[in-house]
Amino acid sequence: MQQRSTTAADIGKTIQQRRKALNMTQDDLSQVVGVGRKFISSVENGKDTAQIGLILHLCRELGLELTLTTSGGYGQARGGDGNQFTSQDRSAQK
Repeated sequence: MQQRSTTAADIGKTIQQRRKALNMTQDDLSQVVGVGRKFISSVENGKDTAQIGLILHLCRELGLELTLTTSGGYGQARGGDGNQFTSQDRSAQK
């Protein structure tokens, strides 16, 4: 499964959907990752956070990965590459 995620809300929704598909509560996931349940809730609700390392850890624990792909936008207008987040469910690759 590949799902385009271009905002914090998109990424949060993907994380929430995957957590629920694994029958995990926010408390379960917070214990596995080593963060508070409030952090999990904030991520799932699309709150902007500078803690990308923790979000990547969350994704790894859920079998998700974030990849950067080129797209249109500011970078291409300047002759470079634009970036976007793509959430991918690694279990679908196995």
